[in-house]
Amino acid sequence: NYPTELLDILLFMKKLFLIVAMALITSFASAQITFEQFNQINFKVTPQQLTEQLLSKGFVQNNSGVITGQINNIDVEISFTLSENGVINQMQVTELQALEVENFNQRVREVVGMIDESGKDINLQKDSPQPGKARVILIYR
Repeated sequence: NYPTELLDILLFMKKLFLIVAMALITSFASAQITFEQFNQINFKVTPQQLTEQLLSKGFVQNNSGVITGQINNIDVEISFTLSENGVINQMQVTELQALEVENFNQRVREVVGMIDESGKDINLQKDSPQPGKARVILIYR
């Protein structure tokens, strides 16, 4: 019976290892960043430097170059414009979920409160991807 007990122990250890590995992978895959942490990212850099900063915070970049991630559990997409010297001069953070008008207005109030607390130069814009719905866009300058 000794080999059977050893086999049972090895199978248990394998299952335990797989559970731990899956837990680690899941925690890395669901990496979140808060609004405060996001505001600590320096965006007055080259596109490559900004992308590296965002990737290190759990954002992902698809094959088309679109950078997506989550800030305070809200799915966002990040784009930017460059100055003449190749440094980013404006970063746009678009919340991907289109909200009904009432929810949009509430979200704008929340975002304005966060902006006021951060002291950053952030402007808000509205995007209407479909009638009766809107998305919040934060413009960092």
